[in-house]
Amino acid sequence: MNIRLPFFIIIITFYTPVYLESLDLSLENAKEYTRNNSESIRLKLLEINEKKYALKVAEARRLPELKMQASASYLTDPPEGITIPRGAFGSLPDPSSGFLIPLPMNDLIIIDDPENTYFKLTTTLTQPVFTWNKINNAIKIARTDVDVSELTYENIIS
Repeated sequence: MNIRLPFFIIIITFYTPVYLESLDLSLENAKEYTRNNSESIRLKLLEINEKKYALKVAEARRLPELKMQASASYLTDPPEGITIPRGAFGSLPDPSSGFLIPLPMNDLIIIDDPENTYFKLTTTLTQPVFTWNKINNAIKIARTDVDVSELTYENIIS
């Protein structure tokens, strides 16, 4: 009985009718199908797009760059400032009037009491002035890289 089961399966697989649809493909239809479904062509197109974005980045490097940064903070319990009160170092007698002169004569404020809020805004503008032609050479290299990728793509699909 063990021999009959595999034999039966083999006979069923060979004698069952298999219906295949015929595909009417011309050479152009086959090429179009390959272009649309080929993984290597899709990867090559992604590579070309990547090279084009690199070219845009290289061209943007010759333009001025503006950076802005803002920050804010709120202190719930700010520390006290540093003040030396009047007369903290004692006093000296005034020989002409006989009164005592306090040292220091007025309150000395070394550090003011800080505020509860703190805001900061920073803006930086940079412009490349002289780059020893490095930016222009980088743009030429990026353009050449795009051209090479496009030629490689054309060779693949033709």
